[in-house]
Amino acid sequence: QDLIVDPDNAKVILATFDGSDSNVGKACVIGFGGTASSPTDTVGTFVDFSGSDECDQVAGCYDTQNNKVFIAYKTAPSSDHIIRGTIGTVTAGTNAISFGGEATIVDMTDSSGLFDVEFDTDNNKIAFFYRDGDNSDILTYKTITPGASSFSVASGATMSNGDIFLQSNS
Repeated sequence: QDLIVDPDNAKVILATFDGSDSNVGKACVIGFGGTASSPTDTVGTFVDFSGSDECDQVAGCYDTQNNKVFIAYKTAPSSDHIIRGTIGTVTAGTNAISFGGEATIVDMTDSSGLFDVEFDTDNNKIAFFYRDGDNSDILTYKTITPGASSFSVASGATMSNGDIFLQSNS
């Protein structure tokens, strides 16, 4: 799961997968208020972002250029290891979120392992880093160009010739 800060609406988005619903990817908007001595929070309704796809990993970031949430998720279980992305729009007044513009970021034949996304505010792009299961698990990146309702993925490159890896906590 991942927490994504929405600085435009002073909200946090929780992106996760729901074990009670076949591990479907879901997200909700959390609003905070009150005072330091008496804080309050409001939690919006969880909304599916992966359709009927089962997820086993989620990472997200906030696109400050388009004022959108970007969530990447790995589908599972599958003979292919597909990482997809989707764009979320927050409605601050009701703590609601809706998703669209879903597309594949990377499709590998071997386990893709770990990944993460970060928004590059200097270039208004999303940096997508992943452990490439088809290339000896080498740390690899792709650049994602986000839009208001869709995104495009450029071909990436490896970070080194094999000495940099994303490692799990195991």
